[in-house]
Amino acid sequence: MKAFVRPLMATVLLSVFLAALLSFIPPLMQQDEEGDVAVFQPYASTLTEQNLVDFMLHLMLTSTIRRVDLQEDRLIIELFQADQRKEDHLYRDCFLLLKGSLVSMKNINEVKLITQLAKQPKVEITGRPAHLKLDPKMEKSPDHSYRPYLKAMFEWKEQK
Repeated sequence: MKAFVRPLMATVLLSVFLAALLSFIPPLMQQDEEGDVAVFQPYASTLTEQNLVDFMLHLMLTSTIRRVDLQEDRLIIELFQADQRKEDHLYRDCFLLLKGSLVSMKNINEVKLITQLAKQPKVEITGRPAHLKLDPKMEKSPDHSYRPYLKAMFEWKEQK
């Protein structure tokens, strides 16, 4: 019986000690409340310099982002896609950026996307809330290709 009690007591004492040790974790995590900054902020309806990176990450873009510039109510983004076979990926990213900016964000009145696919000339796509009259929520997304949808809905300029 003595051989049975000794391991049982050791197990119980170890469990109590471990539980007491784990109870110190929450107070330790809350000590530095003023200095801690959350890495990801909740999804906002106003685009600012503080949540711009979170907004871009939330869209999960596949193209290379060369430049992002937020000027009050104007968002300028330069995108590049090195693989010519991924043209639809580039225009999907444009669609997501325009939809996320013009439909979801209250403070954005113009989005200018400067895109380049491999060795082709740059294409400038400009979107404003007025362009969304036919499809206000951009729900009539393209069935096969984003390019025709973007050309029909927004200003499209091919640079030489």
